[in-house]
Amino acid sequence: MVDAGQNHDDATGGGLPPMVVQALRRVSRPDYARWEAMMHASGCCAQPVRLAGRVLQADPASGELHVVYTTAGEADQVLLKACETRRATRCPACAAIYRGDARVLLRSGLDVDGSDQASDDAVGPTAFVTLTAPSFGAVHRFAQSPATCRPGPGSKACPHGRPIACVEPHEPEDAAVGEALCPDCYDWENAVIFNARVGALWHHTVIGVNRQLANAAGIRVRMFARSWRLSFAKVVEFQARGVVHVHALIRLDHLDESPTVLDASDLVSAFAAAAARVTVQNPLNPGWRVRWGTQTDLQPIPPERRRVAAAYLAKYATKSVDGAGLLDHRLTSNHHLEQLDLPEQLRRMAAVAWELGGRPDLQDLNLRAWAHCLGYRGHWLTKSRYWSTTFTELRARRQAWRLDQLGIDPDDRHRWVGEWSYQGVGHLTAGDAWLAGSAAAGRELNRRIAWEER
Repeated sequence: MVDAGQNHDDATGGGLPPMVVQALRRVSRPDYARWEAMMHASGCCAQPVRLAGRVLQADPASGELHVVYTTAGEADQVLLKACETRRATRCPACAAIYRGDARVLLRSGLDVDGSDQASDDAVGPTAFVTLTAPSFGAVHRFAQSPATCRPGPGSKACPHGRPIACVEPHEPEDAAVGEALCPDCYDWENAVIFNARVGALWHHTVIGVNRQLANAAGIRVRMFARSWRLSFAKVVEFQARGVVHVHALIRLDHLDESPTVLDASDLVSAFAAAAARVTVQNPLNPGWRVRWGTQTDLQPIPPERRRVAAAYLAKYATKSVDGAGLLDHRLTSNHHLEQLDLPEQLRRMAAVAWELGGRPDLQDLNLRAWAHCLGYRGHWLTKSRYWSTTFTELRARRQAWRLDQLGIDPDDRHRWVGEWSYQGVGHLTAGDAWLAGSAAAGRELNRRIAWEER
């Protein structure tokens, strides 16, 4: 990302592209080494926050303040700070750090020693769960078998005269995948309401699972809660049709010495029964209850698959609603939405969410504030209290490690006073952005090589 508010020299320098000229000028400057060090310290961020200011340190004896750092001597007189976004569409470098933290958070709830060899007796029965949305109308899809999208008689049409069959073999990246075969038949409003109510649906599903497990143990729910605790970490994924899937890792903890035995198969069976039965109220149409779709993936996780399961879920934590990241920001109006080059399916979902958000009877859903998420109002990654560590703790440990690498006493930072002013976001030139992007790609390649060689 380049700060559009800056004046850039676009001289081509002998026919070279402006970006190349800007990059060459950067590397030829005497302060390039310091700029490169700052760029790497920010994690090769694609849209760093530029700050100007200084750090003062208080003398513990006299209380006098001394300047220990100032940006006056830095390249461009600013300090580069990572944007720390989770969205790969905005900054792949910062998203990679977020994804790594998510993987650690997810995995730490599945093992006790980091070896992936802890048994269910040590960790508790674990399972992988995927719950989907119901159908709101026929959409184009990628299908491996049969190879055609929606086989059927080509002459058959919907009430609006559009064919309800498609014999094209769509690839996963095909722009048609997820698009409604007939936009006039598609139930846009209930699709948005499903996204808005999926959090409540998950909450009631967890309650239903506890009841199913209590029945399997042959005890009352209150007694079950004293002996067992259901913990989870879940990630939501937007499908191409604009509705969310829920992927979750589940762990069942035995809290006492009761003789009741429950295993992973009981956990899977309880989720299957609860997902098929649980519904929540639809504020748009009381006669149509919000429920899960019929396609589910429920399976126990053996110890040797826990690392893979955590990595699989972590990759969804950095995805955006759309592949280009156009819906990464909140919408301000319908006109704002019309200016975005979105697939028609996502555009209609966002437009319906905005329209429903203006209805007085749906004000509690706050749909206009979440129209850019097509009505979904929750966080991308959530966990129960006792699942594992937290993002806050992981980041505190990373900060403590960095201070230790710099030889700084963590207690000294409490005597520091920062004076900062915001100078903008993004790199000053396209050349700087290219240099940072190239460095980020190299870091990611090294990370992948190190991971594969473990």
